[in-house]
Amino acid sequence: MVGKVSGDLAKVYGVGQAKAAPKRAAGQAAPTARDRVSISVEGKDFATVLGALKGVPDVREEKVAEIRRLYREGAYKVNAAEVAERMLRSVVGV
Repeated sequence: MVGKVSGDLAKVYGVGQAKAAPKRAAGQAAPTARDRVSISVEGKDFATVLGALKGVPDVREEKVAEIRRLYREGAYKVNAAEVAERMLRSVVGV
């Protein structure tokens, strides 16, 4: 079924179908074409943000060090109710 649907879509949109090259008179040179690429403003903005994010570490080392220190000293406490509430909020989206 999926193959038939995708085949029908290919026919509608002309995907995968070879197009005949326009015929030229004998001795006529092939037309020259130049490829052009245009990047949208959004694409340029995305590239700028992506470049900036590459410089940001994935892990906040100072935060990890602080939690590690508290854990070793026995002072790191987890509020289970708060963790559960945050988990539910992230799932429910409230």
